[in-house]
Amino acid sequence: MKIINKIVSSYLEKRRQAKPPVLRIETTNACNASCITCPRPKMTRKIGTMDMSLFGSLIEQAGLLGIKKVHLHNYGEPLLDKELKEKIACAKSKGMHVKIFTNASLLSDEKAKEVVSAGIDEIKISMDGVTKETFERIRKNLKFDDVTQGIENIIKARKRAKKPGLHLVLVAFDENREEISLLKKRWKGRVDSVIVTRYHNWAEENEDKLTLLQKLQRKIPCARLWKTVTVLWDGRVALCCLDFDGHMILGDLSRHSLKEIWEGEGYQRVRSLHIRGEQDNIPLCRSCTIGRL
Repeated sequence: MKIINKIVSSYLEKRRQAKPPVLRIETTNACNASCITCPRPKMTRKIGTMDMSLFGSLIEQAGLLGIKKVHLHNYGEPLLDKELKEKIACAKSKGMHVKIFTNASLLSDEKAKEVVSAGIDEIKISMDGVTKETFERIRKNLKFDDVTQGIENIIKARKRAKKPGLHLVLVAFDENREEISLLKKRWKGRVDSVIVTRYHNWAEENEDKLTLLQKLQRKIPCARLWKTVTVLWDGRVALCCLDFDGHMILGDLSRHSLKEIWEGEGYQRVRSLHIRGEQDNIPLCRSCTIGRL
């Protein structure tokens, strides 16, 4: 394992850039769903939406750094942000590739046209079942018919623009595993892909519940520390997208620039711990089951 750690660490350090390849901006952490796969009931931080002035400053800094990929989502439903259209257009004005991850329940015909006209490049939609019963059992507070219609609306809206890229994402676990092939068949040729991912524990599992493979994998340095910066709606920079409650803050845009935070002490410290295989010293990494590379 030490040899693998050394190889991965060497690779990540060589690939490290003076800018984060991907900027993830939580435009809002509000959500209209209560999915059984989500730890939302445990979140204690304030619900809010990123101010347009903060967003504009962040995009300006990202543009100067040469960042080309921006994800306008993190721990919330981006379509609840009333200024999402303006934020997409702002990022596009800097030549950035813009993506959102949505539950699609709010993708009305008008909203679909709005985000497409703003220039959105890619949309991922959570679709954890092909039947109404399975879907609504997993994605509580959402209506299967609303989400299905939302997908239809974005398919129609993108016909002329020939974008955004459209991908459905299913988190596979016991409740929906038998519907994977049906979901792929249902949307074949109508969306660009159906992506199947595995359920992870949001870095909250007790160590004694981890499998041997998971215990070994967690010793591999996590590429997210070299590839992505996650900015919460209030301008604080969290460890990663799994830090849903902002437990580990690596910087604050009210005090430092994006570049200063990316190159700063917070990131340097957690990267060093990962390189040395000492992830157990980081509570959020200690029991995380998400893929490292």
